[in-house]
Amino acid sequence: YLKNSNTTEALKTFSDIEAVSPESGITLLVATHASMNNLPEAVKAARRAIMLKPDAPFGYQLLASLYTGQNNLESAIEELKKAVERNRNNPQPALALAGLYAKAGKHGQALLICSDVVRKYPNYAPAYFTLGTVLDAKGEQAEAVKKYRSALALSGSYLPALNNLAFLCAEGYCSKEEALRLAQSANTFSPDKPEVLDTLGYALLKNGRPREALM
Repeated sequence: YLKNSNTTEALKTFSDIEAVSPESGITLLVATHASMNNLPEAVKAARRAIMLKPDAPFGYQLLASLYTGQNNLESAIEELKKAVERNRNNPQPALALAGLYAKAGKHGQALLICSDVVRKYPNYAPAYFTLGTVLDAKGEQAEAVKKYRSALALSGSYLPALNNLAFLCAEGYCSKEEALRLAQSANTFSPDKPEVLDTLGYALLKNGRPREALM
């Protein structure tokens, strides 16, 4: 329906899906309304998810994602704060909030949140990865490398850390040979993913293999 620009039938179908699987249906409705630049309806659908499960992070994160797509970072941050408040024992909303703070240039708040999550969940790879991304955005690439390594020490196949560390290695923060090894590993775990292929091409180029990089 969407491919044929029949949004009326698409929205009707997604509403039917919501009746059976609320999270899936609402996610599709929000995405469709957003693509149509119908922000009020998209917000209304996301708030419906919050009403259905006010103590679950899903609705708040969905609404925050919608606001982020509109570059309304302050509203997105406020929604994620609510998710964190209601989910003190779930590190995911806190890390999402840290990522938004970093995106908004509020690196201090982002680092505080990440450090707190690492303290509470010392064996949780995404916590170290998110801390690494904040440090990376802050211009502290050498420290970011350490955090990406910490994430990989806990989960050797954690794709975001593999990819980011490979890129920083290719940038000269560790060896170009390691950059290629990491990028190849990332591509093995998730072949043909655009951001992974981009890093792999860059690593190949840095290792003097431009023809392979182009392929």
